[in-house]
Amino acid sequence: MSEPQITTVIPLHNHEKWIMQAVYSITNSSYRKNRIIIIDDGSSDFSYQVVVDSLKNCQKIVFPKNDEPKTIYKGNINNIEVLAISFNKSYGPSFTRNYGIKTAWDGTDLFALLDSDDYYEPTKIEESVKIWLKAPSVIGIVYSDFSTFGEDGIFHRQFKEPFSYKRLQQEC
Repeated sequence: MSEPQITTVIPLHNHEKWIMQAVYSITNSSYRKNRIIIIDDGSSDFSYQVVVDSLKNCQKIVFPKNDEPKTIYKGNINNIEVLAISFNKSYGPSFTRNYGIKTAWDGTDLFALLDSDDYYEPTKIEESVKIWLKAPSVIGIVYSDFSTFGEDGIFHRQFKEPFSYKRLQQEC
């Protein structure tokens, strides 16, 4: 398989302070065949506007108006395509992640999920893709330790235990 197309889905809710650090961790990644979908889940701060203001070649996407989404903008940051979607109210992170996946299903080989207050190391996606490419018909998910931004503005490392099918069955 050639280089897989990655779509990183970022649910966003009131993370004005951290969202661009999360986005830049993708746009500055060593893996370049990526695009980003950010879904603002009814934020009451300026989170969504911060994203839209950062887009280059920004275009508003006009579509028949139902209720949701409220707005959609398309542009790029550091030559990575970004789709920014805003909802009128909060539906929760699971709904917004699923909406992002549904939106990008066609044309995406792998999805990366990143919360708006988290950060990917520069080679995280590249390393995950390498692991997946070893057995794409067998490997369904790749996960790793991660870092989050604390209220104190400091990265906090979160460690994940090794995969256990038994534990996955117990907890999920």
